[in-house]
Amino acid sequence: MIQLQQPQYGYTPVDPELAQKRMSQFLQVMERWETLSWKSITNIVTVGVWDKREKKSLFDLIIQQSNSGKSPYEIKNLDYRIRDAVSASFHIAEKLGGSSGIASMVFDVESSYEDYRFCNPDLLIMNIDEGSFARVSGPPRKGKTNTACVSIERWIEQDNLCFTNIYLKKKVDHITYVNDARGLLTQIANTDEPFLFVYDEGQASGYSTQTATSLESRYTDNLFRVIGKMKGNVEYIDQIEMKCPNVIKEWAMTRIIIGEEKGTIFVDLKDPNKYQRTIKNFPQTYLPFVTRDIASFDMNVNVERMFQLVSGKPDEAKDIMLAFLATDESIPEKRKKKKEVIK
Repeated sequence: MIQLQQPQYGYTPVDPELAQKRMSQFLQVMERWETLSWKSITNIVTVGVWDKREKKSLFDLIIQQSNSGKSPYEIKNLDYRIRDAVSASFHIAEKLGGSSGIASMVFDVESSYEDYRFCNPDLLIMNIDEGSFARVSGPPRKGKTNTACVSIERWIEQDNLCFTNIYLKKKVDHITYVNDARGLLTQIANTDEPFLFVYDEGQASGYSTQTATSLESRYTDNLFRVIGKMKGNVEYIDQIEMKCPNVIKEWAMTRIIIGEEKGTIFVDLKDPNKYQRTIKNFPQTYLPFVTRDIASFDMNVNVERMFQLVSGKPDEAKDIMLAFLATDESIPEKRKKKKEVIK
C-alpha cells in the first residue's frame, strides 16, 4: 500500500482558481501603470515580491526615486522589472506557502483611493498660477473634457477668465469660446486679467509630435511658451499624453489621467503643491459643454513674427498684437502660398 506524503504544517495545496484570480488582479493593476503612485508600488512589492534580495533592491530604488520627484512610470523599465519579480514570486509563494502564500498576494490599490468629496475642491488648479501648464489624458469617451470643465469651474469661480475651444450650449460668464489662434490672441490682447486657455483634442486640431517641426506645430509650441508672459496658463487635453507638445510634456506641474472606472482619475501635482493619488467619485461638471462636438483649433497666425514685433516693447505689446492681427503679414507663409495658387 502506497502512503501519501502529508503536507507540511501550515501548507495547503494551491487552489488553481485562487492563483488565477491573484495573477489577474496583479495584471489589472499593471494595466494602470501610468496612474500608480509610489505608495501603490511599495504595496505591490511588499505583498508580491518574495525574493528577499530583489525586494530589498526594489525598496532601495523606491526610496531613492520617490525623493527625486519622479513618478514611477518615468523610471525606465521599472514596470518590466516588477512584472518579472512578481511572476517569479508566484512560484516561490506556492512552494513555500501553498494556498496561504498565494492568498497573501493581494494587489488592491483601490483601497488607497481618496474620495473626491473629501478633497480640496481646488485640487486641480492648485498649481495653476501664471505661466503654468496642465495636461489631461485618458481613453476616448471616459471623461477628459468633463474633468477639464471641473477645473474651469474652480478657475472662474475665483473671477478669472477662461478661453477654450470646448463648445458650450449657452454662454457662461468668464468663459469665451475660441477655436483659432486669431480669436485667442485677440482676446488676450484685450485683457489684463489672468486667464486659463483650455485646449481640447490637440491632435484632432492638427498638432502632432511627429510633425512638431512643421510650421503650424512649431507656432503652437511657441505660443504656449510665451503665453505666461501674457498672464496666461495652458491646460492641454488629449488621449495620449506623451504626444502633447514638448513644452507641456516637460513642464506641466499638473497631470491628470482618466481611469477606466467611471468617476476615477489619477492626479499628479509637482511643486509647489506635491500630491500624487488616485481619486474616486469625481463629479460631473455643471458647465453645459456639448459632448458630441469635435473640438478643433486653427493655428492661423504667424506667432513667430508677432513675437518678433512685440519684443522689447512690453508697454506697447498688446496694441502691436492687435495691429499685427489686422494685417496680411499675420497669415502663416504656407497659407499665403495657398491663397496665391487659388487666385
